[in-house]
Amino acid sequence: MDIELASVKARSTDGIANPLFHDRTMPAPLAEAGMTQEAWTALLDAGNKAVVFQWGCVTICCFICFAHQKDIKPRAKKFVEELNSGSVAGATLPAGIVARYQMQNQNFSVSSGGHSGGSTDTYHAILFFKEDAAPPSVQMIDRKLTGDW
Repeated sequence: MDIELASVKARSTDGIANPLFHDRTMPAPLAEAGMTQEAWTALLDAGNKAVVFQWGCVTICCFICFAHQKDIKPRAKKFVEELNSGSVAGATLPAGIVARYQMQNQNFSVSSGGHSGGSTDTYHAILFFKEDAAPPSVQMIDRKLTGDW
């Protein structure tokens, strides 16, 4: 069924700075399900630690191929697994709610005076579902968002 209740996205402001969950407003469906503001804040704080870039030879040499973004996936998946099992300190999900991780990409293009350019924004999303409507895998297939600018 895959009916998403809510999501929160981490992104880097410039592609080099660590991604962060900038929007700290708790989604209404999670509040209605019984999540407290303290648990939401703990979730975002722990999530911010999970999505930091870990620079190394491969991520630096393969920067143009977004290796620094792809390197986050295993840690983000582990974070979501721990979140679902109740192992993230202070960040308890409401009963019947589960989280999933998905890396999302969105392309932006502009043109002016015969010149064009573009950029890609990468988001590390935590998606929330009712347990009986959630996709089976903790890490969902990467998604390309629509809406070139």
